[in-house]
Amino acid sequence: MVEAPKIEENKRASDPDRIERSFERVATTKERVGIPAATFAIGAVALIVSPHYTAVWILPWLGAALIFAALATYVWLTSRSTIRVQLPPPPMSVELQGQLLWMRDQVQEQTVWTRATLESLLKVRRSG
Repeated sequence: MVEAPKIEENKRASDPDRIERSFERVATTKERVGIPAATFAIGAVALIVSPHYTAVWILPWLGAALIFAALATYVWLTSRSTIRVQLPPPPMSVELQGQLLWMRDQVQEQTVWTRATLESLLKVRRSG
């Protein structure tokens, strides 16, 4: 009986869905961090090299644009992959709970009255 949880635990460890979820988590982290990091590195290299190659006048602008693009990409990918948790609703006030109970009682009374009325009408039609 003690061995059953170990067997179940080993079964869960080799579950293909678990492996797939782990791979997905690593892939999304790599996507979220790797792409902006590479873009930032290329932009930084372009900025560092730009004073030595003055013939290519667009190099500093390209480096700055790549750095800003890396920042924007990181923010966009992070916001896309972040889970938004919905807050629980605030508790209902005592007055509102009382009013809801009263309304439910009224609806139940109306339902009972409607059923009684329909039953009496059906009895009159059947007998008459």
